[in-house]
Amino acid sequence: MKYDKRLASREGSLEHLEWLKGYYLEKIKNTKDKKALAEEIAYKIASLEQEAIRDRLTGAFNRGFVGAVLGLEVELVGSYGHSLGLVMLDIDYFKSINDEEPDKHAAGDRTLIELVKLLREVCGSLAIVGRWGGEEFVVVVPNVSGENLREMAVDVGHSVGGWLAQRAKLVRPKVTVSMGVVIASGSESGTDLMIKADKLLYKAKESGRARLVMDVGGEEVVVKFG
Repeated sequence: MKYDKRLASREGSLEHLEWLKGYYLEKIKNTKDKKALAEEIAYKIASLEQEAIRDRLTGAFNRGFVGAVLGLEVELVGSYGHSLGLVMLDIDYFKSINDEEPDKHAAGDRTLIELVKLLREVCGSLAIVGRWGGEEFVVVVPNVSGENLREMAVDVGHSVGGWLAQRAKLVRPKVTVSMGVVIASGSESGTDLMIKADKLLYKAKESGRARLVMDVGGEEVVVKFG
């Protein structure tokens, strides 16, 4: 089945699913091997489910899925006292990779794909890595203390920053990474938490880039990379 551009929108996805349902209902009537058909249908459904929650380029979770998960995790913090950390990360001077590398945007795409793989390795299997938009990513970290979140974020900063420096060593200005880091208090919504992390990320970039700014009990802690 060829890719249908309508799947890029929610309305297109629903329309396509309706068509798919009709297609398989008709196919069931005319197929003797029901087991093979059931396996085919299960595979198609699983593929569509992954398309609905994954970023097409990087394979990271998409913005809609991350927002939904964050909302649920915040409810657990407020209702059951669970802990929750959020990291918002942005590649500094990312445009310079596209501008100066020989193959232009392909180099930027490869950088984003490999960045997601590195984030998963550094943050661990429990962390939810998502692409928020462009070269901006978020990491939702359930059941983490403030100190452990800070250590993980620093590790991410040094690992990703060092990797970017090697990957883009011929690019000027130097490609680095900035982060906003926050631990949930239990009184805010998922949207509130994202806004707070975004503001901290903005401060990190405005104060010189290549650093993280973390809210620790109302006080801001800054850690520089490199």
